[in-house]
Amino acid sequence: MSPYVALIVARLQNACKTRCRNMSHHLSQKDLASALRVHRSTITRWMRAGILRPNEHYFRFTDRGPLRFNLDRIIESCKIATYLRESI
Repeated sequence: MSPYVALIVARLQNACKTRCRNMSHHLSQKDLASALRVHRSTITRWMRAGILRPNEHYFRFTDRGPLRFNLDRIIESCKIATYLRESI
């Protein structure tokens, strides 16, 4: 695992601990963008490209939006996103 991916994984795990006490291993789009330090439009772009996939069975409308992302899926997606970023 590259140091960049390890840093992303650490940020995501920390975000899950601080923001998702009652929903373990799920992050909202806003929290995910904050944890990865990217704009929410980047998350939307990654979803359209198929890099990130929200948890299809977890549509709960809150003030932070309807999408929730499973931590394990995000980590796998981040590895793909890192590869794409490095290959551009």
